Amino acid sequence: MPAKKSKESLSRQARFVFVGTVQKLRAANVAEVDDKERTVVVHVDRVEKGPESMSAFVGRDVTVKLAPRETVRAGEQARFFTNGWLFAETLAVESLGHEPVAPAGVPRRRGVSAASVPSVAPRAVLAAAIAAGEATSEPAARLRAAAIAERVAGADVVVRGRVTAVRVAPEARPAPRKGARAAAAATEAPPRAPITEHDPQWREAEIEVDAVEKGPRKRKVVVRFPGSDDVRWYRAPKFEPGQEGVFILKAAAQPPKRAGARKGRVAAAAEVAEGAVGADTFTALDPDDFQPSEREPEIRALATTTEEPE
Repeated sequence: MPAKKSKESLSRQARFVFVGTVQKLRAANVAEVDDKERTVVVHVDRVEKGPESMSAFVGRDVTVKLAPRETVRAGEQARFFTNGWLFAETLAVESLGHEPVAPAGVPRRRGVSAASVPSVAPRAVLAAAIAAGEATSEPAARLRAAAIAERVAGADVVVRGRVTAVRVAPEARPAPRKGARAAAAATEAPPRAPITEHDPQWREAEIEVDAVEKGPRKRKVVVRFPGSDDVRWYRAPKFEPGQEGVFILKAAAQPPKRAGARKGRVAAAAEVAEGAVGADTFTALDPDDFQPSEREPEIRALATTTEEPE
């Protein structure tokens, strides 16, 4: 690797780190590459860093554009620190540098190997960029497209729709007061739920569905999202009535019971009264889980490409 760059520096700068074996020198398997003086074809043995969707390239050949003064040998196995360059019929990346892999007998770093590759086709990684006409343009746009592809591949439901209402989730509401103190409490400020570190302050948005791009047909879904701006949750989408767009959703888990909840029949009745997560309730926790309506065509292409075969 270039002498002036440490492994730590390369790791910070690289978005895609993989171990691969050099197949051909001064070659490329991407038609858009005309100048092959500093490009090599590398077989991806395992992925150590990058979007989950990039693991689809394990066991395949990619084109690597070497950094200035960087050299490799045919048959050499190395760890490549790279960033996206071209998304076309396959992948081409720009190398920041590389290092030899650990010799035989030394444990490998944990990563994605060929045995653990998901069933998402490599073209699914490219579908968003292709549909948007961004396949070989700005690197940031390509990385964003890959991130959206990963979210769509892992989603249970993808819908286009409009937020009709937003409410505080049942488990985030103050516990109701019972008994003789209830009348006196009516004149007091409502009791607050216990404050915990990184409390998400769950909210629920009702979505009127206009179109389903992935998953079963639905007319309405409920999306749970954190209302908190805490460091753990500030990047999650925050919904308001009237918002329209595409929602990339995962099925919601049952919310946790309140701390110190009563046991037995009384506790069960209280839990039912508070409400439970139903089959049409989902979560949106990643900033890419909500997209503007104009991105629907590319997301539809992704949903079609990444849908599991029946």
